[in-house]
Amino acid sequence: GGEDDDGAPHPQADRIADWLIDKHGEDHFMVWNLSRTAYTSSRLHNRVVHMPSPWYPSLPATLMLGLCKSVSSWLRLNPKNVAILQCRTGRGRSAAAAACFLHYQTPDQFKEIGDALHFVARKKGIPLHKLVNPTQRRFASYFSA
Repeated sequence: GGEDDDGAPHPQADRIADWLIDKHGEDHFMVWNLSRTAYTSSRLHNRVVHMPSPWYPSLPATLMLGLCKSVSSWLRLNPKNVAILQCRTGRGRSAAAAACFLHYQTPDQFKEIGDALHFVARKKGIPLHKLVNPTQRRFASYFSA
């Protein structure tokens, strides 16, 4: 299964893989792993892209741009494709990356990175200040500059 940042097997990896396959099929999902530890999972049909950040707690703008281009290309391949942005907690890194992707992909809808961050926070049902820390917000703003 997948591994957590400390190298231990992710306790939910098999359950997550089963859910993704059941909901989207074997060929229509891709996971971008933003945690520090790489993992592969045969259960995920090797559909894991590892994008480690050299700087905790966020991807620098150049890596974020690569992530956005990669996700965009994947989604354009087939209208059934879905992208999963995953980090250890499911909050900071993945939420900031999701906001940057929304800003990149739909700049008319998300003109400011703050708009995208607030949208992600509302969708996750978590107050923005608990979802991303000030450093992650700052790194997201670098991406949008």
